[in-house]
Amino acid sequence: MGHITVLFKLCLAMMDLIHPQAKQTGDALAVATGIAFAVDRGKLPAGWTERLTVAVLVETAWEESRFHQDALGDSGRSKGAFQIMGVPGVEHDAVVGAVVALGHLYVSAPTCIDSPLAPYAGGCRNRGARRLAAARWAKAELLAAAAEVVE
Repeated sequence: MGHITVLFKLCLAMMDLIHPQAKQTGDALAVATGIAFAVDRGKLPAGWTERLTVAVLVETAWEESRFHQDALGDSGRSKGAFQIMGVPGVEHDAVVGAVVALGHLYVSAPTCIDSPLAPYAGGCRNRGARRLAAARWAKAELLAAAAEVVE
């Protein structure tokens, strides 16, 4: 089984853990494909395993959009499953969304060591973003620990 296929199956296993119907929600299969591609080809934040990175991206896409690729937020400024700002067309391509989301995490996570998801959620110094980031990090760690891939 190829590495991208294993990562894709890991995404699906994590989606099952989030909600029994998560894989049938929105564009979940496209989002899983995007995450698998991004993690296979991209640079991971320092100290993050592939498993944790997949879990963070799955949790982020679930919380931001319920895996809906056409989701719009922040008065239309945030787009796609990962709610990305400033990247034209991101709402039409789950691979681009996942690659951009991972790129943001790669750059921003080291800027907020004690809350690596806070910059993505609104800023390292923003209390609300830190609370949101802590909850997402805890869920991602649970997903990473619990997900099993059947080969």
